[in-house]
Amino acid sequence: LNTEGLTSLNLDFRYMLDDYGVGATLKVQSSANGTTWTDESWSLATISNNNWPATAVKTTITHNLGAVTYIAFTIVGNPNQIDNWYIDNVNIYVPYIVNFGVIGGNGTLAASADGATATMVSPVSIEPGKDVVFTATPADGYIVKEWTVDGMPVVGNTSTTYTLSAVAADATVNVEFQEKFMATIVLSDLTRTYTGSALAPTATTDPAGLTVTFAYTQETVPVSPINVGLYDVVA
Repeated sequence: LNTEGLTSLNLDFRYMLDDYGVGATLKVQSSANGTTWTDESWSLATISNNNWPATAVKTTITHNLGAVTYIAFTIVGNPNQIDNWYIDNVNIYVPYIVNFGVIGGNGTLAASADGATATMVSPVSIEPGKDVVFTATPADGYIVKEWTVDGMPVVGNTSTTYTLSAVAADATVNVEFQEKFMATIVLSDLTRTYTGSALAPTATTDPAGLTVTFAYTQETVPVSPINVGLYDVVA
């Protein structure tokens, strides 16, 4: 691999192990020349007669990065202590870095990268093409005001979740909270003359100018207020 200019690589793989006894250690190693090898962070020591199930590993390569980098799965010690070691789903990639945080406080923000356990520690590293799911938790009395990605507002989303889909570059995701406020809605024009068209009451709000939506039911069944009759209305 040509890893010149990089400070780390991500290595994902899956393994199954059937060992016989103690005395061997499985390792991931790197080399710049294929001759001298350096231990990377992942290793696993054998124990007595244990069958390890299929296990997914996410680790990093931080040594021997440059014009040429070799990566190897090796056994150090007595290989006779291993009956079988299977490796598949090997994936080596340069992760994207996603920073995230809360603007102005009044809540917390957590990120789950590619289905992993959520964390509130920024940044997270993400494999290209994978998703990051963000969950905002407002403090009591606050709601989500706005999400931004690289400083640009996410239009139409004031929910407590946001998904950064198919990550293709480094990114920064922020959420901002605002204080809840009380609003009063007064309805008038509740008796209307039949016209054959849907007729809505008039809503006056305090503070003024708030958008009001209406829902109509007859005997708990949602309907449109077109026909002659009595309707329950929720604003």
